[in-house]
Amino acid sequence: MAATGSDGNSQTQATAATTTEESGEALEQPGPWRRLRGALGRLGFHVVDNMSFVGEVLVDFLEIGKSEYHKEFEAIQKQRRKKEKMKKLQEEAEIAAIEDPCEASSPANTEGK
Repeated sequence: MAATGSDGNSQTQATAATTTEESGEALEQPGPWRRLRGALGRLGFHVVDNMSFVGEVLVDFLEIGKSEYHKEFEAIQKQRRKKEKMKKLQEEAEIAAIEDPCEASSPANTEGK
């Protein structure tokens, strides 16, 4: 039995040596040209990425990407929001008048407070 255990250990050691050799080849450092090509590729990517970002900021700042009616759309939306707000305030005033008719009927009392 002891002989089998030692054989098993020698096989394990041989397998470990083979794995180390294989991984040693995989861990070999790339050549200088490959490293240079990788560095230039990363540099190029970063330059293009930053130029793209600057372009997007300029388009937003100069409003180049917006339609000619954009300001009119914004004005319409602003009017719609204002109407909704006024409607909501009117409804709140009506509800307040129903809940407490004394305060709602005399606006002079609310101004004096």
